[in-house]
Amino acid sequence: MLKPGFLMHLLQRFPENVRGTISTGLLGLAAGLSAVAFLFLTDFLFTQTYLFFAKKSVIYFIIASFIVISVSSLMVGYLLNVLSPEAAGSGIPQIKTAYWKELGHVNFKQVLV
Repeated sequence: MLKPGFLMHLLQRFPENVRGTISTGLLGLAAGLSAVAFLFLTDFLFTQTYLFFAKKSVIYFIIASFIVISVSSLMVGYLLNVLSPEAAGSGIPQIKTAYWKELGHVNFKQVLV
């Protein structure tokens, strides 16, 4: 298992003028993989819910879709109101603010929620 400071320790081995490029590349790779994982998860959930519901009767599709939308909305509301209220909104203004005021630092909890 990797230790928490493993990546930082590994980056320290590179010259200072190269570290920024390597860390930017790693962060870009992580962001890209996160986006792809999000798309795969969204597609999987769509297939397991709405496409499954569409194979049933129309009334089943309507009721099941309403339940899925209601439950997912309640889950998002809980996450935003209880766990991380500062993560509400589209996220773009928060990222801009973090960029200008916090030197680009965004709390990981906000990102996760």
